[in-house]
Amino acid sequence: MPGRRAGDISAFLADDTPSIPTVALRHKPDPHLKEVTVAVQLTPPTQLPADYESYDADDERGYGWVAFAGTLLLILGTLNFIEGVAAISNAHFFTANAHYIAGNLNTWGWIVLCVGVLEWIVGCGVFVKNQFSRWTGVFVLGANSIVQLMMMPAYPFWSLSIFALDILAIYGLITYGGRIGQS
Repeated sequence: MPGRRAGDISAFLADDTPSIPTVALRHKPDPHLKEVTVAVQLTPPTQLPADYESYDADDERGYGWVAFAGTLLLILGTLNFIEGVAAISNAHFFTANAHYIAGNLNTWGWIVLCVGVLEWIVGCGVFVKNQFSRWTGVFVLGANSIVQLMMMPAYPFWSLSIFALDILAIYGLITYGGRIGQS
């Protein structure tokens, strides 16, 4: 480029794209080496999407808990169905000669089986984002937690584990379940 000096930026800006400034540098470290020219382009500023101001991170917050609660409803429904069938058929993995507050193992087996079917139906409703299913889920999970405590003489550790999962699912539905009807 004849007539330009090293570090002359103004001549360069007139040639190329005016929106992206280009800088040319000449460096001659040793007289025995050739002349080196380096061109540097500045990165244009990043722009935010036009609808960025309307985006609210709180809209997405908590949906994981709702999905977790829906998944727990489906899993607990399946487990309760299996536990109910096992209790009705007098399976041998329940504690023998357990004394219940009300009823017997067969009675609680039928109750757990019915609660399991309800949990499965409500779990599907939560994934469809039905607000009625949210509150029905809270009610069914609350009932299941009481039923599991009543069935504790038959299978103590299992009943306490299911009780803890019921409480987690209730937390997810009550705390963040209001968002399932809004999206």
